[in-house]
Amino acid sequence: MLDEHFLRCRARAVERDVEAASRRERGRIPSHALILDHVPQLIVAAEWRDPAQLLRDHIDNAVIDVMLEGASRGDAIRYAWYRLPLYRLAKAYSVVLNAFGTVGPIPEGMSAAAALRNTAFSERQRALAAATAQRAAEHTRREGYPPPYWRLVALAREAARADSAR
Repeated sequence: MLDEHFLRCRARAVERDVEAASRRERGRIPSHALILDHVPQLIVAAEWRDPAQLLRDHIDNAVIDVMLEGASRGDAIRYAWYRLPLYRLAKAYSVVLNAFGTVGPIPEGMSAAAALRNTAFSERQRALAAATAQRAAEHTRREGYPPPYWRLVALAREAARADSAR
C-alpha cells in the first residue's frame, strides 16, 4: 500500500517536472516533440505533443459526447430514406463479393439500413465537428487561448442545437 502511494506521488512529481521543463523550453522544443520520461518503478511514459491534432481529437470527443447525450434522451439518427434502395443494391453487391472471398462496401453482418444509419451518423459527426471547430476558433481569437474540454462540449451542444433547428 505504501509503495503504491509512493509511486503515485513520484509519478505526479515527474509530471509536474516535465510540465515545468516544457514551459521553460517551449521556445526550444518543437510542439510535436515526443517527450519521454523514465521512472524506474514504472514503465516509460510518452506523450505526442501536437496541439492542433490534440484539439481536433478533443473536438471529435466533445461532439461524440454530445451525440451520446442526445441518444440517451432518445434522439434518433435521421437519414434520407430514399437512399435505402441504393444501399440495398450495395449490400447485394457485397454479398456477391463475399461469396468470392473479397470484401464489399457493406460489411458482412451489417444490414443496408444499418449502413445507412452509420453513414448518416458519420456525416452528422463531421458536420458538428466542423461547426464546433469554427466556434472553437472564434473562442481562441476572442480569449487568446484554445477552449478547455468542458467549453468544447458546450460549443458542441450549441452546434447540435443549431443543427436540430435546421
